[in-house]
Amino acid sequence: GHDITMEFVSSYQNKVKEYSEMNFLELWYTKFTLEDIRKLSPRKKLQDAVTKVLQRAGNLSHERVLQKITQSSIALREITDQPPLIYHPFDMKESRELIDHFIENYKSTLQPDRNCCSINTR
Repeated sequence: GHDITMEFVSSYQNKVKEYSEMNFLELWYTKFTLEDIRKLSPRKKLQDAVTKVLQRAGNLSHERVLQKITQSSIALREITDQPPLIYHPFDMKESRELIDHFIENYKSTLQPDRNCCSINTR
């Protein structure tokens, strides 16, 4: 376990150094494939461990999550209530004001280049 941990730390340090030398656009457009992540270690044992973790993570894709939190009817797919985290508002007028307030607060946290689009909640 110690050797694997030290290998991860070393790889992390090397990548941080590599990224620190990139300009902003290079860093922004850097893409990682699952194979890139797996190949970070030259040791087969660690590659196998990473593969196993990535396979488990793949099983938790957004498609699976969508299936778990929604129900489907003939015409549409609707998010199901799962209190206290997910629920449909009961007083639409009161909730509309809360939603609009939330969206406005959220938009104020965005960087200027991301705040160009209007969000329609109606």
